[in-house]
Amino acid sequence: MIKRLLGIVLLLVSLQANALDFSIGAGVSQFTADNGTWYQEEFPHKLNLTSSAFIAKIEQSINDKYAINAGYLYLGKTSSDALASASDADHSWPLSNWIGYGDVKGFFLQGKRKFSNGIFIEGGTYYYKATWQEYISDWRACADCATQYVEVSHVPKWKLAPIYGLGYQKDNWSVALQQTWVDADEGSVEGTNFPAVYKKYTTSIFVNYTF
Repeated sequence: MIKRLLGIVLLLVSLQANALDFSIGAGVSQFTADNGTWYQEEFPHKLNLTSSAFIAKIEQSINDKYAINAGYLYLGKTSSDALASASDADHSWPLSNWIGYGDVKGFFLQGKRKFSNGIFIEGGTYYYKATWQEYISDWRACADCATQYVEVSHVPKWKLAPIYGLGYQKDNWSVALQQTWVDADEGSVEGTNFPAVYKKYTTSIFVNYTF
């Protein structure tokens, strides 16, 4: 799949330069988390789910109404710091310290519909790689067991996710709101791969400049 995306990018670059636009943007992403994944709401925890983000893309106009764009999207990084029970079923166990972090980055391909008032909508696919590392300094196998240091991680693989959004463009500047559905859960056999604290949808807003 990534070869196809890169092939489309190269095709866009090979088209006439006067029909091809390049833009970069900076923004903010807000990730989503669920109780029970690396933290438990009833115990002290700190989730960093808001991150700076970056986008760079090229866009080929088909006509006044439609365009195709492709590029690189760094959604951002997240982290968590929590006191939680090592038992999901019994929260009366002595608490352990759980610290984790990860990020999401990848490439996208989108179709775009432009309107005469400057508003546009776009949507396509995001080919991304998600990471996550988790460190537990005092994990225990049972309520009375001795503590031990444990380090686990997500095995990053390239995955596909939907990406869509809307925005407004005025001259060389635009503001875009977009959403992607990313996670670090491969559905692997329990104990061999581990999810990230972030899951479901991530919402981002960007300010872009077109050259």
